[in-house]
Amino acid sequence: MTSFVRVWRRAPTFAVIALPWLCACENDVAVQLGHPPPAGICVDSDPCSRCARALYFHGPYDRVEIPSSPLLDLPQDFAIEAWLLVKSYAGGHGVLNRWVPNEGDIELTFGTPEPLSQHQLQTVEQVPSHVLASWGHVQAANWITVVAPSLPSLGTWHHVASSYGGGSFRLYVDGSLVGSMNATAPVENPQSTLYLGATARYQYSFDPAQGTRYWPPIDGFIAEVRLSSTNRYTADFTPEPRLSVDEWTLGLWHLNEGDGSVAADSSPNKLDGAITGATWTAAPLRPPAP
Repeated sequence: MTSFVRVWRRAPTFAVIALPWLCACENDVAVQLGHPPPAGICVDSDPCSRCARALYFHGPYDRVEIPSSPLLDLPQDFAIEAWLLVKSYAGGHGVLNRWVPNEGDIELTFGTPEPLSQHQLQTVEQVPSHVLASWGHVQAANWITVVAPSLPSLGTWHHVASSYGGGSFRLYVDGSLVGSMNATAPVENPQSTLYLGATARYQYSFDPAQGTRYWPPIDGFIAEVRLSSTNRYTADFTPEPRLSVDEWTLGLWHLNEGDGSVAADSSPNKLDGAITGATWTAAPLRPPAP
């Protein structure tokens, strides 16, 4: 087996601009429509708004917690993916994480907010700048890791996916391959909570004065998170704006409920998550399929 070193304004609700033929989303991006809007005021999710409510992660503890289940275990071949809209890279880093110290670590992330040992993070920076990466723990102190050479642009939706199988671990942005690493070892599956956004770091001793410590989430929106029990992406592809359930789907959280504190799992496993801190906020619609 080959082993690898791990490399690595809450916004106001959108307002309608008082100009003909224009509407705007909460991130101040106006949309030219090309035809008059319907009578009345544009509201969230109306076609003229070009917006819909999505789950916004901003605070240091904003997260979705999916309870631990063997149904979340990733087999030899797997894929993890999500649609993301990052508002600022000055925020946190977390997108998806399921881990237990020294037992397993499966992650989709934009970096790490604190120094790590050299066997975990190959860098001399005290606090590494954000990088888009995905990794899986394969055995003690060994990870398979793939890193993107650049960051996705801010303020717009991007589809991010990592897919493992056929001898390599690959990372895609908007359906285009941005990095890969040769590997064949299966990842270890920690029996732990699956976190979307902020992640509890249980390597720290519990301090009653501080409570559980977390690594913070990205400053932005997360949607359409899917875990698959297959090497789903073996070549460049066109991402689905709304991901679907198929025979390989272990979990699929659309994160499009628009209100409430439950993130429903659309897969047959029905592994619903609890929303903490993250808020339902108007966001631009994802691009439609070609």
